[in-house]
Amino acid sequence: LRVTATDNDTGVNSAVRYALDHNSGNASEYFHVDPEDGSVYLKRSLDHEVRDCHHLVIVARDTGTPSLSTSVHVWITVGDMNDNAPRFEQTSYTCWLSEEATRGQLVTLVTASDPDTGPLQYSIAAGNQHHTFHIDPDAGILTVVNLHKLTELQTHTLNISVSDGVYTSFCRVRVEMVSANRNSPVMERHQYDAKVGENLPAGR
Repeated sequence: LRVTATDNDTGVNSAVRYALDHNSGNASEYFHVDPEDGSVYLKRSLDHEVRDCHHLVIVARDTGTPSLSTSVHVWITVGDMNDNAPRFEQTSYTCWLSEEATRGQLVTLVTASDPDTGPLQYSIAAGNQHHTFHIDPDAGILTVVNLHKLTELQTHTLNISVSDGVYTSFCRVRVEMVSANRNSPVMERHQYDAKVGENLPAGR
């Protein structure tokens, strides 16, 4: 990046020098302005995750007497490089599913985050040989899609992956099958009879 200013004076009065203005905050830690030609150089590397935009005020000042100046605002946007792997909120999930589950029923939701920008994609990497489960690639919602082999195992262990297109991370999901609640409680007798004497204190 290079900023340029012109001065219509002649001789010494037309020579222009460039510098960062004090209103640029801590920009001097990251940038250097060549005083001769106004080129802006990096003094250190930038990190999008730390700061995604830098504001500079560059002053152009002539060498005349008195010295006159002008300034310009420069906004530098830091591009995001994919340098971080996505990470699941949990490394393992355990959930319980009734043996009477229906097709499309929610099993659980897995979530991951990534400091970088860009979409994340979820998939079932292992443990789904019979295609019993499906995960929404965008939302991480795990559902039942095939009932045929659902109850053959007491526990289904799935390996779930999340990818940002470059890096991939994994978590484990354990789906514990539980028996359906088919029976209501039954009283031992249909009727109870009792005699209570009068004037008994409370709690007797």
